[in-house]
Amino acid sequence: MTALAPSIYEKISLNGEDIRPKVTSFQYYESLFSPIVTANLAMIDTEGVTSDLQLSGEESVSFSIRSKLGTIDFDRTPLYLNTAPVAGKDANREAVLMSLMSRYAITNEKSTISKTYSGKISDSVRKILSEDLKVPTNRINIDSTQNLSHFSGCSEDAFKVILKMCPKSIGDRTDGAPGYFLYETQRGMNFRSISKLIEQDPYPYTYTYNSTYKFDDDNDFTIKSYRQIRSQTVLNGLRSGLYSSRNIFFNPRELSTKELILRLTRNGDIEYGNKKVKLNYLGKKPRFSEEILSDDWTRTHFHVLDVGMFQNDSTKINNSAEEWQPLATTRYNIMFNKMVRINIPCNPNLTAGDVINIQIQKTSTSTRKKYDETESGKYLILNVCHSFTRDKSYTSLTIIKDTFG
Repeated sequence: MTALAPSIYEKISLNGEDIRPKVTSFQYYESLFSPIVTANLAMIDTEGVTSDLQLSGEESVSFSIRSKLGTIDFDRTPLYLNTAPVAGKDANREAVLMSLMSRYAITNEKSTISKTYSGKISDSVRKILSEDLKVPTNRINIDSTQNLSHFSGCSEDAFKVILKMCPKSIGDRTDGAPGYFLYETQRGMNFRSISKLIEQDPYPYTYTYNSTYKFDDDNDFTIKSYRQIRSQTVLNGLRSGLYSSRNIFFNPRELSTKELILRLTRNGDIEYGNKKVKLNYLGKKPRFSEEILSDDWTRTHFHVLDVGMFQNDSTKINNSAEEWQPLATTRYNIMFNKMVRINIPCNPNLTAGDVINIQIQKTSTSTRKKYDETESGKYLILNVCHSFTRDKSYTSLTIIKDTFG
């Protein structure tokens, strides 16, 4: 049995009704950009069960699907219908498509965050997830932040409040680089630092791309298709201020401004004001040319400082934008330097936020090196889709990298 073979539906139940024999395909999705997991389920109903259930939305779907390399198990944490199923009917059967979502999508829409939070941002995020979204403690994965912030929910939903804090959060690493993601996976809810995600040990097996492989080859760690969908260009980098930017901060209480220049150095670190921030990378640190890294800044950013948030000290600056705004913009830009889409045999163990190693075969035989060193290496999983049909099971990944090689 290969990982491409049809997976075993150990359980798929709709409101307690076993629908496994009717299911024709199942797609499960995760993303670093999504605070909830989602899924699509397609089935053929010849007995009118779906119509009899009179589904309208919010019905639960529990499932457990096992392939050769692992299992996706949502038996105890079911997903829910987002809307009444779409059905196409003919004389003796009904084709049904269901859009599923995490329970936290519903809980979030019912939440209204009006409280005020103080202290470490990571501690405040943990409170919101556990108290307002009712996420169990053992399904919360949070990287601690070093900076403090005083903020109010302003009657917005929980996800909006936390997502606003992602660029404002500085990890507890010594490099002081900001930038977080809020996302859900089959393991739970995550509030993770970019720096910590990069530092993870990669998945223990390396995936290899060889253009001569067929999709049905008996190799569970082969890349079946490889397509680059984005690569940072020099002009886009210059326009966004990636290499050098001028940052002007306005203090509304003192009616004063402060100017700080941010520059990337030749070895990929950041010079910002009078300090130097060392960035970690998935691959070797990039080497930029002197022409790109000139003293001239290519974009100006304006920021208003948060002054007056504290009742006991109206002069104090709250989580100063000087400490995170320009650095977060650069960190996110660098992280999406390169984006690739690959298809592999089904591996339910892979989730959004994991790091994988890939090897890309060289097209030229002029050198002894078998693999392309600029395309190969460690990548961070941005999006993941596990697909299960009656014919095969496979995983589609969108992976990102902050440098070449």
